[in-house]
Amino acid sequence: MAQENSDITFNSKGFAAASRGKVMNIVCIISCTLALASAIIGHDSGPYMYSLIALSGIFGITLILNNVFRHLSVTEYFVTFATTAWIIYMCIVFPVSLGEQNYLIIALVALSIFSTKIIYRNVAIAALVIFAVVLNLYQRYYPAIFPAPAAADFLFAVNVITPLSIIAIMCQRVLKDAI
Repeated sequence: MAQENSDITFNSKGFAAASRGKVMNIVCIISCTLALASAIIGHDSGPYMYSLIALSGIFGITLILNNVFRHLSVTEYFVTFATTAWIIYMCIVFPVSLGEQNYLIIALVALSIFSTKIIYRNVAIAALVIFAVVLNLYQRYYPAIFPAPAAADFLFAVNVITPLSIIAIMCQRVLKDAI
């Protein structure tokens, strides 16, 4: 049952449904670009560079899924599962000094805002919180498998600023569509 308010259409999923596609495209483009830039900056560590290129691929696939195959349910879940797996991998193999664990907050906020299935949202949010705690404990007590790239301090700053910026964009976009 849709209601119209100016040029915004609200449906049973709420105002967030109108924003999801737009926000996902913006997030994918920004994240893909930053991942490629970070791969170039951290090129002195082959494993780090290849991991960031893989992340760019994840966001590229998400962009295609979101724009070409948005009717498939896999689209809603792909980016969450793929990026969470990537974050877990990065937190296990690289030192905490890179700040990769900060990206889990994006998944948490995205699930809270955009998920349309309550059970999936609650289970996924609980799983993300558990992953965050376990990853932080793991990184505290176990050494990284690979050393950090030489530009680790700069990459840490990028890995703190990027999630906060993406969350701000997500919230701004959702609120813009709500008003």
